[in-house]
Amino acid sequence: MAKLTTNARKAMPRSEFALPARKGMDGKNSAGRGAFPLPNKSHARAALRDAPHAEHAGNITPSQERTVERKARAKLGESASGRDPTHSDFERLGRESHGKY
Repeated sequence: MAKLTTNARKAMPRSEFALPARKGMDGKNSAGRGAFPLPNKSHARAALRDAPHAEHAGNITPSQERTVERKARAKLGESASGRDPTHSDFERLGRESHGKY
């Protein structure tokens, strides 16, 4: 995974995070810029890997986990199901569909 320095993370716009920071009681961001930065594809793959663990640990909600997955897959150019949205399974495998089996 590409190195993301503290200064580079602070300079990232909120839109580059799968979960932007929430506003605290004082109206300021409570957790910096946000969670699950997605500056590149390697960070998107890491978010897909780590979000289920964060949800299981209770650090994020199931809804937030789905949001992370949706945004990370979009960064990777995948559909929500994890499949290439432009090709069917048969086309990807180079096979012909023979109808019902």
